Order: sequence, then structure tokens, then C-alpha cells
Amino acid sequence: MGFSRGGQSSTYSNLERFRKSHGSPDVQLAAHINVYANCGWSLKDDDQVMKPMLFLHGSADDWALPASCREYAARLFKAGKDVRFVEYPDAQHAYDAPAFKTPLKVAAGQKWSDCRVGEENGVLTNKDTGQPFAFSDACVKKGTTVAYNEEAAKKSFEEVKTFLKEVFSK
Repeated sequence: MGFSRGGQSSTYSNLERFRKSHGSPDVQLAAHINVYANCGWSLKDDDQVMKPMLFLHGSADDWALPASCREYAARLFKAGKDVRFVEYPDAQHAYDAPAFKTPLKVAAGQKWSDCRVGEENGVLTNKDTGQPFAFSDACVKKGTTVAYNEEAAKKSFEEVKTFLKEVFSK
């Protein structure tokens, strides 16, 4: 389970090729949960996931736009993978963090949802420039919001419990 950029790690750690390259052949995680992370990178064989996946996002998230994970989850579902995408209305980034009951504008918050990033020969590449992707690329914007949403946080917590009960009952 990972949140924001940690959610990317949780998502991509479910790829068969990464497990083979970096994991133990005898150990696999039982499930992968992505909470408000960006899924907009096109990686080699990114449809080759091994275990159930849950994506949780707020519809008002301007840091990690939910569309990237919605589209990725739909592609995985179409490929017959065990995947679920849940979106919470009016919830922003960090919707589960009570410290942000007063919304916080993060001027330096980097968002790369407008970037078209792919993988070429193991290197993340900006598809528009053909160069290795960097957070200094013109497509990377700044200025995001984080805000707590009690209803989304409660529903998210319940969704995770339900998902894990289903995974461990199989």
C-alpha cells in the first residue's frame, strides 16, 4: 500500500518483470493498493501484473489526476486482471490526512500529469521531447492543493478493509 509517490511504487511493484529483476522468486505481495498516485507512465509490459490491485482517488485531486489511474485500471481490467478503481467525489490529494482540515496550497508541489512519459530501453523518456524525463521538463507544472475529506477517508478505509478481506479469503 502506498500513498502519492509511494502509490506509484506499490503499483509498479506488481509488475512481473520488476519482481523477477528486484524481488525474491519465492516471495510475492498478496495485493497492491495505490492511494492518490499518478499512473501516467507507460512502462514496458505494464499490463503484466500478478496480484489484485486497488486504486483509490479523489475526483478533485489536482496533484495526481485520477484519470491516469482510471485509464490504467480500465486497461488492466480489460486484460482480465483483478483490479478495482474507486473515485471519491470532491476529494483532493491527501484526502485521508486530518492535518489538512484547512486546505493547503502547495506552491512547489510538482505535478506531471500533463507529461507523456514512456519507457525506452529502461529509461523514462518524455515522449514530446524524446529526451530522458526530468522534473525540470516544461510539462511539469507547480501548484497543488491538499485537503482532508472525512467522508472520503472513511469510505477509503472501508474499501481497503473489504478489498483485503476478499484477497485473503481466496
